[in-house]
Amino acid sequence: MTDPQENKLSMYRVTEQLLDDNNAIWSATPAFVTAKTAFSANITAISLASQQQQAVITGIATDKRVLKRTLVEVAAPIAAAVIAYASQTNNNELLEAVNYSQSDLNFTRDDMLTDRCQIIHNKANDNLAALADYGITAPLLNALQDAINAYAVKVPAPGTARQSKKTATINLRNLFNDTDTILKMQLDKLMLTFKNSHPDFYHNYTGGREIIDLGATHTKLRVIVNDQNGIALSAAVISLLQNNLVLYSFATGTDGKAQLTRIRPGTYTLRVTKPGFAAYTEPGIVLRAGRAVRRTVNLAAGSPPPATGTAIRENDLAAGAIEHINMDNINGTNATHIIVEAATAPFRVYAAAATTDFPGSVFLDVFPGTPVDKLGSDWALLLGFNSTNRYLMVQNIGSEQGHYKFTFTHLQQ
Repeated sequence: MTDPQENKLSMYRVTEQLLDDNNAIWSATPAFVTAKTAFSANITAISLASQQQQAVITGIATDKRVLKRTLVEVAAPIAAAVIAYASQTNNNELLEAVNYSQSDLNFTRDDMLTDRCQIIHNKANDNLAALADYGITAPLLNALQDAINAYAVKVPAPGTARQSKKTATINLRNLFNDTDTILKMQLDKLMLTFKNSHPDFYHNYTGGREIIDLGATHTKLRVIVNDQNGIALSAAVISLLQNNLVLYSFATGTDGKAQLTRIRPGTYTLRVTKPGFAAYTEPGIVLRAGRAVRRTVNLAAGSPPPATGTAIRENDLAAGAIEHINMDNINGTNATHIIVEAATAPFRVYAAAATTDFPGSVFLDVFPGTPVDKLGSDWALLLGFNSTNRYLMVQNIGSEQGHYKFTFTHLQQ
C-alpha cells in the first residue's frame, strides 16, 4: 500500500467510526444503509488485500531461507562422509560427483541446490552398506530426502508470490476507486439530508473526510508512568492491543515517559506492566489520524507474583528472528507443564544444541489464539530435548512482528 493510500484508508476508518457512532440517525434511511454497508465491506476488503500485498513475499522468503539452511546442514555432513569414503577407496568419479562443501552448498543457486543435494543423497544411498562405518544410515538419508522435498516446493514460490502481489496491488487500486465513488456519489450526497436536522453529525462527517498526511502529521500516544507516590518508573512496558493481540509495544525511559508515533488509527486497549506492580488496563482508547493522546498512569505496588514454582518467559520477535531458553536452568518435576502461546504471528518451537541453530525436521508450530499445554516430559519426547539438545528455541515464522509467551509450572524451588 502506498503512503497516499495509507492516508486515505485512515480517513475511511475515521468516517466509518463516525457513522457507526451515529447509527441511530441514519439507520432509518434505506439508501444510506445500503451505501454504508458497501463502504464498510470495502474497508475490510482493502485491509485484506493490503495484508496479502505486504505479507506474501516476506513470508515465503523467510520459509525458504529456513528450509535452505536446514537442507544444507543435513546434506553437508553426508557429502563429507561420501568424500572421505571416495578418497580412501580411490573412487575419483564418486568424489567428483559429491565434492561440495557446506560453503559451496550455501552459495549454490536456488534452482541448482535441490539437484546437487539429490545427487549427494543418491550416491550415498548407492554406497549405503560401505558408508555405515562413516556414520551414514538410512534414517539420515530419509531426513535428507525430506529436506530436499520440502525445499523444492518453495523454490518457485517467490515468482508466484510476486504475481500474487501484483494482483493484490491491482485489486487495491480498484477497491480505492470504488470506495471513493461510494463516498463521493452516495454517502456525501445523502449526508445533505441531515445538514439541517442533525447539524453536529453533518459537520463532524465533513470534517472527518479530510485526508491527513500521516507521514507529516503522526498519530501519537504519549504515556507517563509513575509509582503510587509519583516517582517515575523506567522500563515499564506499554502495549496497545486489539482483540487481545499486542499490536504495538514500547517501554518508558528513565524519566518514566514514552511516546509512540505512526500508530494506525483505531480503538485500542492500553496495557501498562512492570514487575512488582499491578498491571494497568484501559480499554476503548481511540487514536485518530494526526492526533495525540496523553495518559499518566500510576502503578500500584504489589502485583501478585506468578504462582509458586512458576516461571514466565515472553518477548516480541521480528519476523524470522530466533530466541532461546537454556533448559539446564529449568528445574522441572514430574508435574511440570510448559505452556506456549503466540500472538500476532505463528512461532516454531524446537530443540537445539546451539543457540544459533535453525529448526531441523522436528519442531512444533504454535499459532495465535491456540496455546499448546503439555507436560515437560512430553515436550522432551516430542522435540528431542537431551544433554546435547539443551536449548528450547523459538522462531517467529510469520511475516510480521509477533509476541510469544512460555509459562513453566510446577518447577522445583
